Amino acid sequence: MADDPETARRYAAKLVRMALFAESSRTTIKRQDIGQKVFGNERITPSAFQKILGAANEELGNVFGLKLVELTTAKSSSKLFVVKNILPAELRLAAGLHTDDPALMGAVFMTLTLIYVHAGSIKDDELLGFLRRFGIKREGVQLNADDADAGNSLGLGYNALMRELEKQKYIVRTNVKNAQGVDLQAPDGGGPLMANAWGPRAEVEFPPESLHDALCKLYGMAPGSAERDEFVKTLQSANQI
Repeated sequence: MADDPETARRYAAKLVRMALFAESSRTTIKRQDIGQKVFGNERITPSAFQKILGAANEELGNVFGLKLVELTTAKSSSKLFVVKNILPAELRLAAGLHTDDPALMGAVFMTLTLIYVHAGSIKDDELLGFLRRFGIKREGVQLNADDADAGNSLGLGYNALMRELEKQKYIVRTNVKNAQGVDLQAPDGGGPLMANAWGPRAEVEFPPESLHDALCKLYGMAPGSAERDEFVKTLQSANQI
């Protein structure tokens, strides 16, 4: 029974292993899969599940600097979990721990920022127009030898990048339709025109406050300055249009 301390400890250990595997492959974990692979045939009450999740997260946090977090939607629980790194990037680098590919994470940050400042949704043609300035093309981008030597592995074109971000739950993509309900096509012939919005992983890893702080640091705005406060207000108003 899950109420037995030894059984609960064993379940928490299984959940830790499951979380580590998910993090290594950057995939989400379904609540149903946790039930099948961790608890087997035993029915677990919500309170018992929360205790086991708490024990697993204590181990993940203390040993690996990770946390298992449930993704949420606007309407209800998604019953999907994602592993979040809770260590600051500086500590991860200093300790020699795994860090995400800097080129890919840069593309993630830029994409989410552009979505955020466009009132939470931006169409493919607009987004691609911005990303082209950073070398991301519809079909792909060639990396030079210096990039490869530096470990910059982002060779994704726009379509592949969007598929990867959608797969990892960073974004949600929906077809753009005309007044008659017919799907529109991208102006450059790249397929159906899609609108991009933040996905549940983005909400977990990039809360608005963190995004504001990162952008302010990027522009060299000191904490508490009038310039910074005005910039944050501008960002907030842009996202609420």
